[in-house]
This record gives sequence, C-alpha cells and structure tokens, in this order.
Amino acid sequence: AQVRLPRRDVGAPPDAVEARAEPPPRAEAPDRDERFWRETADIEDFKRAIYALEIDTIDDIPKLDALVHLDVEDPETLWDTDWAGVDDWKRYQDGFSLERAPDGTLLFHPGEETQRMFTFFEGISVYDWDESNEAFVNRVDYYGKPIYNVVKFLREDVLVMMTISGHKVDTNVFEQGSYR
Repeated sequence: AQVRLPRRDVGAPPDAVEARAEPPPRAEAPDRDERFWRETADIEDFKRAIYALEIDTIDDIPKLDALVHLDVEDPETLWDTDWAGVDDWKRYQDGFSLERAPDGTLLFHPGEETQRMFTFFEGISVYDWDESNEAFVNRVDYYGKPIYNVVKFLREDVLVMMTISGHKVDTNVFEQGSYR
C-alpha cells in the first residue's frame, strides 16, 4: 500500500486545487556551480539555503527541489544510518535512525527526544517511496486529521523532513550522525 502525497493538494478542498495556477517554477540552484556547491557546502551552508527558501506552505515545497539530491536508480543507498537535528531554533537535539526494510519501505526509529517532542513519533513509522514527489512519505491520522511526514535528501549526509498539516509545512533539517 503505497502512500501517495499529492504535489499541490495535500489537505486542500477539491475546489481550491482546481482554482490554483500551475505549480511555482523550480527554484534556482545556489549561485555557484551546483555540483561544486553541493560537494563543498557544510551543514551551515545547507541550513542558510533552506531557511532562505522560506518553506511555510505546500505551495513552497517545489522551491526545495533545487537543493534535492536524488539517485533515482537507487534511493535506498541513503538509508541505514542515524540522523541528528541541526535546526538553529531547536532547544534540544532530536534525531532518529532510518532502516531499510526487506519490502523496500523505510523504517523510521525515533530517538528519545523526538518521541518526547512529537506525539505522532512515539514508535517506529513506515515511510514509502513516492515516485511522483521524489520523497519518502508517511501518513498518520492525528486526531482525525491527516498529517504527512515527508523526507527529502539534499545530500547523502543532509536531509529535510517536512511535516505537512493541511497547507502548513514545518521544515526540519537533519545531518547524518549520532543523535544520542
């Protein structure tokens, strides 16, 4: 059962989806040569680039695609490791580990702080690859409201996790490494 996250209509009423214009154009890559920038950028460079995109709603998500790195042939190569939260605004470091399941899904194991901070991350969550969104997606019902957790890899050691509720998007940056 593949979880499907529509590109522009997560939580939108049907008439709102039909009334929208085409999705915004893809954001431009960083000023420098994209490959050079991606290879030499440190986590602070990535955070500045992500924060500058000001992703607050689902209509802003395509702007992130300019920073996304994806090996379409085998996105699973980015799994099986620990991830630590690096956002400037976080008081406590949250984190998780990702594990590749035999059925091709992604198993999200929340760290202790993550479980404490986010009630919908109390246990292991299953993320499915969503080809149309080029992301790993998990859908949960939170008090009757659908919440989508979307993971996009910016580089092998940097990822963004977006929590989507209706049109609102909360963006969190993680770096590969121990969160414990």
